[in-house]
Amino acid sequence: MVVSLEAFQTVTVDGKGIAQIGGGVRLGNLATDIYNQSRRALPHGVCPGVGIGGHATHGGYFNWAYTFPIANPNDAATTFSHIQSFALNASVIDDKIGFGTSPSPSSIHISGTYRGDEAVFKAKIAPELLRTLPTPSNSSIKTFSWLDSLADMKGSPLPQPLSGYDAHDDFYAKSILVPESTPLTHSALEKYFTYITTASSKYPPLWFAEINLLGGPSSRINNPSPLAADSAYSSRGALWVVQHYSVTPPAASGGAKRAIEFVNGLNDALATGYGGYVNYVDPELSASEAHKTYYSRSVYDRLVKIKRVVDPEAVFWNPQAVGA
Repeated sequence: MVVSLEAFQTVTVDGKGIAQIGGGVRLGNLATDIYNQSRRALPHGVCPGVGIGGHATHGGYFNWAYTFPIANPNDAATTFSHIQSFALNASVIDDKIGFGTSPSPSSIHISGTYRGDEAVFKAKIAPELLRTLPTPSNSSIKTFSWLDSLADMKGSPLPQPLSGYDAHDDFYAKSILVPESTPLTHSALEKYFTYITTASSKYPPLWFAEINLLGGPSSRINNPSPLAADSAYSSRGALWVVQHYSVTPPAASGGAKRAIEFVNGLNDALATGYGGYVNYVDPELSASEAHKTYYSRSVYDRLVKIKRVVDPEAVFWNPQAVGA
């Protein structure tokens, strides 16, 4: 049985800043309503069509961007190694900045946000990022209001239809959480970019990789407030979260199998033995594999105890659910 919550579209913020959100609200409308009512914001992903159910179940100004051309895998590994050193540099990185990278066979694109003065970014932060890197093939720095910055990151308007939403994609995705204690090495990165260069032409044409910063100096994710310390999120020591994503063509064409092979190859080329991010669900994992990949032992044991109390009959279930 599936219960539709589409009609529950109300968002209210009280005088204490506590929001009550209907079960059918999507993130674009959520961000707009919370900001318009209270001039507040909350952490969430960049896809405005994601529903509050998916967001709350798993937990997911000005914008800037640079694109660096790469000539070969070694060149790409050297470029990303500098970006990684930049991410760990406490003289320029604090909780005002966030960014991610998108590698491809011919370039590394880096984009992010900085909640501060544009002049400070241009004078202090950008020069440190650009130091020793090749000249960007393109770049942009734009000042936005909060809501406009959200729309720019996704490249689409925030408001979403209250009914009849039908934007869907057939895809396969996997993730890797890279610990801050053991950042990516040059040799691992060169292996990764070699795979991207050689394999991407043989596999599905529609794919992307995102390598987003979670850790670094002053990371609120790795150093949460006491109120967040008991959350279901386990990965408090990660530097990067990597998402590999490929559109899966119709099964009859063999495209789905090839997409899965390609994405698994991306993961294996970059790193093995690391955990993953529960919001980037890998449906190929068994329940036990998913639990080990997405949760620490202590967090998972705590969630199982809660599950037995509040949902002993497993009414809320999926193939990788806690307790499955």
